Amino acid sequence: MSKINKRLLVEFGKSIPDATSGHYIRELDILLTGHIDGSVIKWNLSTNSKEILIRIPGHRISSISLSPAREILVGSATGATAIISFDDSSKIEYVTQPTYMTTDRVWRVAWASDHVFYMGMNYGNLRKVSKSNNHWSIKSISGHSNAIFGLDSTNELYIASEFQSSSL
Repeated sequence: MSKINKRLLVEFGKSIPDATSGHYIRELDILLTGHIDGSVIKWNLSTNSKEILIRIPGHRISSISLSPAREILVGSATGATAIISFDDSSKIEYVTQPTYMTTDRVWRVAWASDHVFYMGMNYGNLRKVSKSNNHWSIKSISGHSNAIFGLDSTNELYIASEFQSSSL
């Protein structure tokens, strides 16, 4: 069995709210974290610095994904999704607005390509979101009855796992 190397990437301290999601970018040594207070923080692990990219009060960030075009996609338990420019955090685009409905809680997001991503939600709701002519469209995909807590995508294909099950 091979030895697993591990290291503490960042210590939040008392001034940073609990983290609820994260995405590590190895080639840049950057960690993106989502927090219970709706903040998204970019941690530069090489310089030990941080930048708060966005704070959406009342929106627990549940998932973060980085697109091939270096756009940060965040999903929240309120149903809201937003895209933040990796290089300019003042550029924010809200794709879905909060509904605060249990069926719309976004537990996982995953980019499939520069203009397509998937949202895994409560009650097996899975949605494909795509952009064409500067307009986002959302298509529901047949899922299952449990919340989707595992989701990944590549080349516009996806794999999803459901809560309390061994199904994919």
